[in-house]
Order: sequence, then C-alpha cells, then structure tokens
Amino acid sequence: MQCIAVQAALRVRGWNRVKWDGIGQGRLRGHVFWGEKHPKNAILKNAPVDLCQGTNWVKNYKVDLNSFADRSPLEGDHVECFTDGSLIKKASGWGYVVNDQGIGYKGYGSLGHRSSVFQAEVTAIMKAARVLLPIKGREILFIVDSQAALHAFNAITFNSILVRQCMDALNTLLKTNFITLR
Repeated sequence: MQCIAVQAALRVRGWNRVKWDGIGQGRLRGHVFWGEKHPKNAILKNAPVDLCQGTNWVKNYKVDLNSFADRSPLEGDHVECFTDGSLIKKASGWGYVVNDQGIGYKGYGSLGHRSSVFQAEVTAIMKAARVLLPIKGREILFIVDSQAALHAFNAITFNSILVRQCMDALNTLLKTNFITLR
C-alpha cells in the first residue's frame, strides 16, 4: 500500500495541495502529505515532474476524434503509424510500428515504474514522429488507441512537458508532411 501511495504522490506532486486529507477533516493524512513527509520517501523531493503550462496555437496537424466511434477504414496512399502505450507488471512501456508502402519500421521501450500509460502513449507518438523525419511530402496517419492522448493533442492548452515535446516533434514533421492522428 505504501508503494502505491508513493507512486501516486510522484504522479500528482505539484498539483495537489498537501493540506487536503482526502476526507475534509484537516488531519493531513492524504497520500501526497504522506509521500512528502514520510522519512523513507526523501526521493520525492528530487523526483522529476512532468508539469508545465502552455498553449499550442500553431497546430497544423489534424486530430480525428470520431474515428473511435465510426471505425472508418484506412484508405489512400499514406504512411501508417500504429502507436501504443501499456502497463505490464507495474512498469509502463511504449511501442510503434510504421508501414510505408510495405517497408516497416518499429520501435519500443520501457519508461519504468514511475510513468503512466498516458505518458507511454505520448512517448510512442513522439518517438515515431522523430523516426519519420526523413520522410518528405507524404500523408502520415498516426493510429492512436488513446482517447486521452488524442484529446491532449487536440487541445490548445497543455500541462505536460512530454505533451509539449511531442507537439514539437509533430510540428517539425509537419514542415514537410501532412499529419492526421486518429
């Protein structure tokens, strides 16, 4: 149980106030408070945080939020990039597979025990976008199975450094290609 509390405290550190105890009684016993005050968890003070605030006014890629509902088929001459993030045995991992006219690329990796599935999904998209940089003048279709990631890329504001880095990678790829995330 303590391990779960530490992982939760790492994920939300910087967003939640430690004065809230989870039930409104002012006893300061929530997981964030425990994670910061427990002597064994000094690591929380220096752990990296994926938090920032910003806006993405320049978003020339298309995000298709309806593809989950209508299950429309993939048609046309485009580069297909399938991405995924997952959680297995309490560790998150990312992967992508690219199909470009029968030529395939793939990549995968682990983010360890401190990352969420959302972060793994976004990492897969970012890594794939960086691998695809040599491709010019093509339509690139990212097939993403995470509604949360699609909504993050469709939004004007963001609060994650990782999402910002991924948006930058997509915008760089956009300089010479057309991109749709669905």
